Amino acid sequence: MEPLGIELCVKWGAERQRISKPRRTAAANRNAPDERRAVVEMQGVNLSFEGREVLKDFSWTVREGERWVLCGPNGSGKTTLLALVTGDSPYSYACDVKVFGTRRGEPGAELSRTRARIGCVSSTQQAYGGESAEAQLASALRPATRLLLLDEPCCDMTDREAARFARKVVRWLHAHPRVAAVWVEHRPSRIPRDFTLVKNLV
Repeated sequence: MEPLGIELCVKWGAERQRISKPRRTAAANRNAPDERRAVVEMQGVNLSFEGREVLKDFSWTVREGERWVLCGPNGSGKTTLLALVTGDSPYSYACDVKVFGTRRGEPGAELSRTRARIGCVSSTQQAYGGESAEAQLASALRPATRLLLLDEPCCDMTDREAARFARKVVRWLHAHPRVAAVWVEHRPSRIPRDFTLVKNLV
C-alpha cells in the first residue's frame, strides 16, 4: 500500500507523523451541487467528559461513495465520534447528528434499522469481545451495509496481514461504489490509497 497524495504534517501528541493530504477530484472542485446523498451529517457537535473538551463545534458530512481517513492523537475523540454514528453513545440523542438522513429519536431512526446498514470492524471489540478482525470484517461486508466503519482494525496485525486485510476491504468497496467508508488508523502506511479524504481531530 502507498501513502496518499501530497505530504501533510499533522501533530499527534508529542510526536510528528506524516500523513498525506487528500487529492480532490475534478468533480469535487466544481461548483455544481453534489447529488450523492449524505450518509452522516454532524453540525456544531460539542462534547466534554469530566471537564475535558473532546469535540468543539465539530461539523462533518460523509456522502455516499466517499472514503475517509479519520486521524488524530489518542483521546482526540475518534472512537467517540464513531459511537455517535452507530448510536453506542448516549450523546447521539443530544447532538445534531443525522445518519441516513434522520436524527436519533426521530421516526424512521430506529437503532436496529440504522445498525443494520452499518458495518463495523473495531479494535476495541477485538480486545474485549474476543472477535477477530477477519470475523468482524466478514460480518461487516454484507449486502445491507451502506456505511463501513474501520476503527484501527489492523492494530494487532503484521504488515503482511494488514495489507491482506486492506485488499479485502478495497475489493469489496470497488464492488459496492456507493458505500461510504471511514478508516481510523495511526499508521498512515497502512491506509489504502483509495481513501482520499482526511478529517483531522487535533
